[in-house]
Amino acid sequence: AHDYSVSTEIGKNIMEARRWAIMLAEDGIPFFCPHLNSQNFEVFAPLASPAFWLAMDLTLLCKARAVLLIPNWRDSEGARAEKDFALRKAIPVYTHEMYGKLVEDFSGWLNQELRAILGADNVAAIQQAADRGMRLKASQLAHEEALTDAVHSWQQA
Repeated sequence: AHDYSVSTEIGKNIMEARRWAIMLAEDGIPFFCPHLNSQNFEVFAPLASPAFWLAMDLTLLCKARAVLLIPNWRDSEGARAEKDFALRKAIPVYTHEMYGKLVEDFSGWLNQELRAILGADNVAAIQQAADRGMRLKASQLAHEEALTDAVHSWQQA
């Protein structure tokens, strides 16, 4: 949730929302990002009112497990409305400062749902595969960091 409507800031807001959407995707958390769903629609559908976009967001929010408020969300009337709606519907709300808690909580929710659907033995196998994937991701990040350091050292030489 973040302000999309300030015309001079639209591109900047979309980039910030995309940054958080990428983090969610890379952490395996399904998401709906209003910014990316309606990107440039102020041009493509200029007759659609802000109320239409908010109503659409709130309709989809009914199915959400949680809401993530990204930086500067307080500046957005729509983000504040989404937050208030989520709280009224008992949907957990996380600020960007609480991102780690969201990831942790999502893992717990997912584990509960998988156990209910698949059974404990299958969940254990999935978790082992996920752990291997996380180790691979950590290894890739360390490799990328080492490459970046090497390039910086080479450039300074």
